Amino acid sequence: MDYAKLLHQLVEHACIDGDVLEGKVHILDMSDEYPSYEGETKYRIYHKDGYCVDISKEPDKVNDLTDQVKTWEYHYTQEWPGFDTIDPSFFYKLVKQELSRK
Repeated sequence: MDYAKLLHQLVEHACIDGDVLEGKVHILDMSDEYPSYEGETKYRIYHKDGYCVDISKEPDKVNDLTDQVKTWEYHYTQEWPGFDTIDPSFFYKLVKQELSRK
């Protein structure tokens, strides 16, 4: 199962109106700093238990003639100094649990 994609979809839906601070989760929409293609996004997720994870959606294949994105690739990055690492499937469950408390 692609937990990077699932987590991205969950976070993207939660951040429709901007950054989110809910329970133990703080999500920053960093897409404005990043995109070179429409639809390209990046979120940084902080969890009170000591985790920091970046989730991004980047072009995988782009049509050379039209510069349109054909397929997307999802990334889960968590190598930040001072933060603990966590399995993507477990982190997805933690974030989903916090966001469902809204």
